[in-house]
Amino acid sequence: MSLRRWCAAATMFPVTLALASIALAGPPSARDFAMKRTAMMMEMSPEGGKVAYIARSFETICRTTRLERLPPERCKPDERVSAPVDRLLVKDITDPSMPVLRKISIPDDYKVNWLEWSSPDTLLMSIETRWVIGARYYRQPIGRILAIKLDGSKLMSVLFGEEEKLRDSNVKLSGVVDLLPDDPDHVVMGARRNGDYDLFKVNIDDGTAERIAKGHPLTIRWFTNKQHKPAVRMDCATNTCREIKVHRLSDGEVPENPDAKWGEVLTLEVEQRGDEEVQTMTWVAAADHPDQFYVEVEGEDQSHRAIKIFDVRTNRFVKDVFSDPDHDVGGTLINAKTGDYAGAYLWRDRLEYHLVDTDLQTHMDRVNAHFGDRANVIIAGFSEDRRRALAFVSAPNDPGGYYIYEFDDQSLTQIVSAAEAIPSELPSRTDIVSIPTRDGQAITGYHTRPLQNGEPVTAAPLIVLVHGGPESRDYFDYDRDVQFLTSRGYQLLQINFRGSSGYGRTFAEAGYRQWAGTMHDDVIDATRFMVSSGHATPDRTCIMGHSYGGYAALFAGAKRPDLFACVIAGSGVSDLYQSLKDDRRTYGKNSSTFEYWTKSIGDMKTDRAELEAASPVNLASRFDDPVLLVHGEYDRIVDLDQSTKMQKALERAGKSVEKLVLPVGHRHDSWSIEVSTTYFERLEAFLGGVFPETTAAN
Repeated sequence: MSLRRWCAAATMFPVTLALASIALAGPPSARDFAMKRTAMMMEMSPEGGKVAYIARSFETICRTTRLERLPPERCKPDERVSAPVDRLLVKDITDPSMPVLRKISIPDDYKVNWLEWSSPDTLLMSIETRWVIGARYYRQPIGRILAIKLDGSKLMSVLFGEEEKLRDSNVKLSGVVDLLPDDPDHVVMGARRNGDYDLFKVNIDDGTAERIAKGHPLTIRWFTNKQHKPAVRMDCATNTCREIKVHRLSDGEVPENPDAKWGEVLTLEVEQRGDEEVQTMTWVAAADHPDQFYVEVEGEDQSHRAIKIFDVRTNRFVKDVFSDPDHDVGGTLINAKTGDYAGAYLWRDRLEYHLVDTDLQTHMDRVNAHFGDRANVIIAGFSEDRRRALAFVSAPNDPGGYYIYEFDDQSLTQIVSAAEAIPSELPSRTDIVSIPTRDGQAITGYHTRPLQNGEPVTAAPLIVLVHGGPESRDYFDYDRDVQFLTSRGYQLLQINFRGSSGYGRTFAEAGYRQWAGTMHDDVIDATRFMVSSGHATPDRTCIMGHSYGGYAALFAGAKRPDLFACVIAGSGVSDLYQSLKDDRRTYGKNSSTFEYWTKSIGDMKTDRAELEAASPVNLASRFDDPVLLVHGEYDRIVDLDQSTKMQKALERAGKSVEKLVLPVGHRHDSWSIEVSTTYFERLEAFLGGVFPETTAAN
């Protein structure tokens, strides 16, 4: 059983560590915090005797900005990067020493997307080639699925590998529609043939394929029912795919028939939210009835995303399965082998499961209780006999690790840490705080403080860290920026202001056209709350953020310089009108992306005066505090010019400003190890100049 999302936890009752704990003379280095995960995608075999995962190490290579790999002798200093070296490991977890049964090196020009067991002796691995950009050419990624045999009968086979025409006409053959639990030799996959996106039954042993349903040129997705028959086909309504038409097989038709009739059931809207596309209804799993499916749905009478059962024959919801009055459903737990719905989860603050199996729910509750309900625990898989489970455990001060949980004696044994450079328990404490707002509402924040002799440090300078999006959110979970700064002697406050996701559409849309209004007020109210609670003083408080958070930091620094001692803005928007203008030029005035940002920020025509008044670049004279601007040279979301103009405006106004330009794009959590290390070191140096006593003490 798998959940396509990883999460969190900490320490526990009978716990055996398979790895030695890390002894530290001091806090981890900037490079340690910049390191990537070293274990990922772990899956347990159906009988519960083996686990497979990707183990990652790093080596220094020479790579140009065009992603070309060069020999060491041709390498310039700024082209040396730490590149991942991935290996597939299969371990025997029935032996206390957990010996490695199979080790397969992944070529450096490939990346692994997912792993899944199709039988106790067969592992499916989805791989994808990496982008190659040469001086006069480029090669886009190609995706395939490998079937790896562990019984010694055959090393591996490529699904569709013997179907030359299909293989050559499909860039990506890397998704499985149905694992066919009663037929371990086959899986169901989609692929394009003669321009149509058809459905095929694929032989795992030899890679041959047989078509079982015919699609359409605009078909993008297939779903099978509980009987593992083709039941639902989804087509884009147009080439832009802003609407998706859902079809069901008409009565009496056979899906293999090329002329089979598929009747249209309904049309789904695809909404743009930031840089993500979100369907108002998402298929989750097949229900018991051949015409019914579990779906995630929002909109109309459903203010928060919920789980329901939908009947494609009658075009109506037939059962409410799970919802929460205050939070969106975050996703579902699906039995990877059978495809059955097993439960839902949501992020209230920590991760929270609501499972169909009451015995499994009892074990989950027991595990969480032993962690003091201060960690997040995911069941990443369990054996078919329900005697053993695979869990991923992390917490705000722990990047996480994989554990085996034994149902019989309720013990945990750690298999591997997910981030070897970071200890399993950093010396910090995160508390959930309810923050009152000026209009009588309450928002949630996460307050993280360094520990000294096991007690929170009360006199540390405060960093108010504003998340990006703005339609995203913070969690009671590990955040490397938070833990890096805490390890340097600072306390952190993260805020889920109105406009954040996860609390329903009304809460998210309360931030529309409120960048300088409600969202800003919530950030200011949270800062004032920390001051009035005795946790901070304005002369020892800074504000920081990335993307939207960078804008929020700049605007707060201009409007309320009395509350802050410094401002750190990463990829921050400084000119709202120019940002909209850039989006219109890049995506088109009729694009869903430009439409979303107009809805979120404001209208270029009717709201220009308000946009200019809310742009930090026009408020440079109001800053009193030192400003650090950080931006990626290749940022395609927020143009580098936004920080350049802000820097010039502050310099003209005679204000203190520094700018760090890095050879990366927008998403700072995907920056390379070298770039992230430079960023952390510059962050530490800047804050050390503002709070020299903290640097000296640390």
